[in-house]
Amino acid sequence: MKRLLTAFSALAIINLLGILGAIGWLAATQRLSMERIDAVRDILHETLPMEMARLEAEQKAAEDAAIPTEEPLPETPPLGAEELVSLQLEQNRADEFLMQRRERENTTLAMTTTLELRRLDKERKQFEAERDRFKRQQEDIVSFRGDTQFQKALSVLIAVKPGDAKTMLQEIIDGRSGAMGMGDAQGMTGLDRSVAYLDSMDERVRGKIIAEFVKGSPTLAADLLERLRTFGLLADASGETMP
Repeated sequence: MKRLLTAFSALAIINLLGILGAIGWLAATQRLSMERIDAVRDILHETLPMEMARLEAEQKAAEDAAIPTEEPLPETPPLGAEELVSLQLEQNRADEFLMQRRERENTTLAMTTTLELRRLDKERKQFEAERDRFKRQQEDIVSFRGDTQFQKALSVLIAVKPGDAKTMLQEIIDGRSGAMGMGDAQGMTGLDRSVAYLDSMDERVRGKIIAEFVKGSPTLAADLLERLRTFGLLADASGETMP
């Protein structure tokens, strides 16, 4: 028993010497100080649940500190009577301006509509006048070419030489001749009657007579050619066909 106690005592002394040696080594190598000893004592003094609660409280406090606090907006001071009257006057002026603007827009729209209606009415009248003139031309063509004297005069123009036919047609164009085959076509000019004769001729005969016009006046010949084109359209529209 005495030997067992002696062995335990020796073992305890050895452990104590080892601890002291370790503490001495830590102190000699500047790895241990009183502050670190106090920190270790504090750590060992706090239990794990206490440490978790402390850490959570510190985290919550840090989050609360990070949230910016909203400062309350300053209260708007109540307006005085003069300011209220001024605001009301401004609102009235704005309402009046908008009303005047709408009136101007309505007036402009009405004027534009009136002008557009007048323009359409003018175009309608012009169209009706042109339509009536076209209709009268068609009636004149029918009346002129349907007259028996027209056929007699046409046969004479075809029978004579192209130069003589050109001379007679020139007299009709200039208005120095009688109304050859005029019939009731009072609205036709001498130039229109000459074109009517040319339009009723054979193509070869008409070509020779136009060639005679080219010799004397290329401009008149070109005018006759263009009138032949439009006269043919009028004649087709009137439904009158010549043999």
